[in-house]
Amino acid sequence: MPRSTPGDVERELFCEGRGDLHALAERILRDHALAEDVVQESWLRWREKGSGARVARALLRRIVRNLAIDRLRHERSERARQAAVATSEPWSLDAEETVTHRQRLARAQEALNELPDRTRRAFVLRRIEGRSLAEVASALDVSVPRAHQMVARAIAHIAIKIKD
Repeated sequence: MPRSTPGDVERELFCEGRGDLHALAERILRDHALAEDVVQESWLRWREKGSGARVARALLRRIVRNLAIDRLRHERSERARQAAVATSEPWSLDAEETVTHRQRLARAQEALNELPDRTRRAFVLRRIEGRSLAEVASALDVSVPRAHQMVARAIAHIAIKIKD
């Protein structure tokens, strides 16, 4: 009989509790597909932490709960933002403001082009395409903290260039 590896044990623990984790996420989110996304992301985060079987279930429940609440907050703020945009009056800029905004946009594009390819890709995935840090990390084959660091560096670089 083949020996179980730590990864096999983790996978078994996750699979055993998957239904409960999904139910927890779905109770919070009230959306089956979003709950599935949260459970998948929790697996990635849990694997990153590398905790033992003793605390696995509690940690997984905590991760799922936190991710679900984060998603819920994001969805609510996005709906509020969209409602605010829909109800706001159209605005226009005078010629001077238009020129200023175009110059800032050009400096931002220039700053983006100055970034290393992977840092630029991390920024675009996170801030332009709206991907989660876990998705950015997966796309770039880096850890979530490293993906966060790359995005933060890009933002700081662009902010400095825009102010100049």
